Amino acid sequence: MKRIVSRINKVKDGEVIIKEDTWPYYVYVLKDGKARVLKNVDGRQVLIGALTKGDIFGEMAFLGKTKRTVSVIADGDVIVEMITRDTFMNFVDKVPRNVQTRLCTMASDLAGITEIYSRLVA
Repeated sequence: MKRIVSRINKVKDGEVIIKEDTWPYYVYVLKDGKARVLKNVDGRQVLIGALTKGDIFGEMAFLGKTKRTVSVIADGDVIVEMITRDTFMNFVDKVPRNVQTRLCTMASDLAGITEIYSRLVA
C-alpha cells in the first residue's frame, strides 16, 4: 500500500486552521484537541459546529472543487495531520466512478445545507 503524504502541525489556541473562502490545499485530521467551525454570515462569525479528536475536515472543498465554506479555529492547543490534496484525490480516484459521483454530489449538497443552517442560527 502506498504511503500517505502528510505532515503533523501544532496549532495554538485561537489560530486559524482553515480560513473561509480560500482554496484548499489539505485535508485535516484532528489528532488532539478541539476546534470550532465558524461561518461568516452578514459580516459576523457564527458558530455552526465543533470538532474533536479523530474528526476529519476540509475534504468537502476538494470533492466539490470549491473554496472553503467555513473557517476552523483551534479551541485550545491542537495537533492536526495535514494530508495533501494530491494524496487525498489519488485515494478518491481509486474508488468506483459511481461512488466518486455520489461523494461529489454529497459535498455539493452539504455545502448548501451548511449555508442554510448558518443563516438559521445567526
